[in-house]
Amino acid sequence: MQEGTYIGVGKVKTDQEYNDIALDDPHLLEIAEDIRIEQLTQPIVVNSDFEIVDGRYRLKAVKEILRQGKIKYTIKNVTGDHRFNPS
Repeated sequence: MQEGTYIGVGKVKTDQEYNDIALDDPHLLEIAEDIRIEQLTQPIVVNSDFEIVDGRYRLKAVKEILRQGKIKYTIKNVTGDHRFNPS
C-alpha cells in the first residue's frame, strides 16, 4: 500500500455504490458529524487510477455534506472487482 496525503475530492472517481448513498442516510450523517468534530482519522482508499475502493461514506461526508475540498487518502493496488465494505 502506498501512502498518500491529501487529494482533491473531485479527483476521486466514484461508482454506483457511492451514488446510491442518500444524503439523509443516518450513517452518513453520523460519519459527517464525527469528521467535523474529530477530523478524518482513517483515510479513504483508492486504486492507482484514483477510483474509490474503500471509504465511500467518508468521501461523501467530506465532499457533499461538509463541503471540504480535499481528503486524506491511501493508494492500494487492487486487481479485478475486489471491493471493501463501504464505510
